[in-house]
Amino acid sequence: MPPQVKNTKKKQKPKNKKPVSRSLPKQKPKQTAKKALLSKHVRDACSILDPFCIHARAARRPDGMSFNTIPYQVRGTLYVNTDANGNAMVSIIPAYGRYYGAASAYTPPWTIPAAWVATSGATFIANNAAEVRLVSFGANFTNIASMTNCSGLLHTFVTTSIATAGTIPVLSSINAEDMTSPMTSGLRVAMVGKPLGSKAHSFNALANITTTMSDFDWTILNFEIAGGAVNTPVGVIEYVYNIEIQLSSGGVGTTGLGPAVVGTKPANPVALNVQSSVHSSVPSIVKGGIESLGSKIETAAANAISNLFDGAADFGLSFLGL
Repeated sequence: MPPQVKNTKKKQKPKNKKPVSRSLPKQKPKQTAKKALLSKHVRDACSILDPFCIHARAARRPDGMSFNTIPYQVRGTLYVNTDANGNAMVSIIPAYGRYYGAASAYTPPWTIPAAWVATSGATFIANNAAEVRLVSFGANFTNIASMTNCSGLLHTFVTTSIATAGTIPVLSSINAEDMTSPMTSGLRVAMVGKPLGSKAHSFNALANITTTMSDFDWTILNFEIAGGAVNTPVGVIEYVYNIEIQLSSGGVGTTGLGPAVVGTKPANPVALNVQSSVHSSVPSIVKGGIESLGSKIETAAANAISNLFDGAADFGLSFLGL
């Protein structure tokens, strides 16, 4: 046999393969900045559009007119009590957080009391404010009746005027907006007030905010129960007013709130620009309560601002920060 020849070639080691990156592609700095800017404008818009939003609690209107003001939130609850016929009526008025409105008597029609009822923040406002302006306000109804007592209808509607000692038709459908819902267990309906003109964003002297005022520049929110359980509390209404206060001499000296005064808030034309479009696209009455209302407002604001950004990029509008 011929002698075997050894294979002197060295075995090649397999080359180490580079690990495949599973990470997402890095976002461009410009896209990240734009996303952050969009988020800021949505937050500012919701602070003046959604009265229940966490950012609305210390919000001031970003129009450059907040001269040395303090933000203040008035929040309270009240029971809706039916009469011997199972009916009830409560109106929430835009009285700058000093008065919430009143429960009307079923005559019929509904008879409004001779004076508005004070809110939980009325004393603070009276002692400290020289002028007040409304940034946002709303109300939320929750059915608290037991399942065996759930009966009748909840009629929620929006009006543009109301006066003490006046009347309101029973179950009227001639309103700016309205919704009728069966009084099912756990029913929640939220309502948001909307401005009726540019005057709604002006400051009003405390002397004009009275128990009989009728000159309102925001919509009125009404809750009507028909055919519910008789002589019993069937619901709870939570109201909220976000206001700006210009301090009186008493507020500065006696109460000592001077150090709490904040300088002029910079204007945000983006938040102001989309306000009317959001008010037009989101109804004043939303079933599902505060969460549903907030979701609708946030989505509408984000869409409106995104569309505004796209238009600004086309026309080079530098005021948007693009």
